[in-house]
Amino acid sequence: MGKKNKTSPTTHALPLAPWIYINDPQVDMPYACALRDLIPIAALFDGPVSPLEVMASIRHRSKANNTIGIIRDNRLDGENDRKRKTAHELREATINRGCNFASINLYYQDGSTNGDTWGTNHLDLCITGLSVSDVAERVYKWLCRDPPPRWTQAIMG
Repeated sequence: MGKKNKTSPTTHALPLAPWIYINDPQVDMPYACALRDLIPIAALFDGPVSPLEVMASIRHRSKANNTIGIIRDNRLDGENDRKRKTAHELREATINRGCNFASINLYYQDGSTNGDTWGTNHLDLCITGLSVSDVAERVYKWLCRDPPPRWTQAIMG
């Protein structure tokens, strides 16, 4: 008699719903709001928030809660160093607490240069000439491109 196959379905190593950092250069941040409206279970947080605030919020969420946290920040095109630093700090805080993380930099003219390192799961998108809904749909499609199964479940509802 052969050996019994003991493989079981694997789960993703980061089980909690993801956190998304999005820099929205428009003062009233309509792009972040439109993205939130496309995701069935999402909550907006005004940034910049500290990693400690993110960790405190994650602690209050149970593992069964699929709410996606969208941290919206309002920085100008020329503030890439500040935006990158914020994204790195938030990425470390969320991953250390078992969450996935993505960063999105929306800009009008001056995006990241080739030497800029934002880390994994980052999107740089020029929004000049695009409508709010076009930008939100592009970001949404990018988020759903190849995410872990739990992330997809949270994003798509």
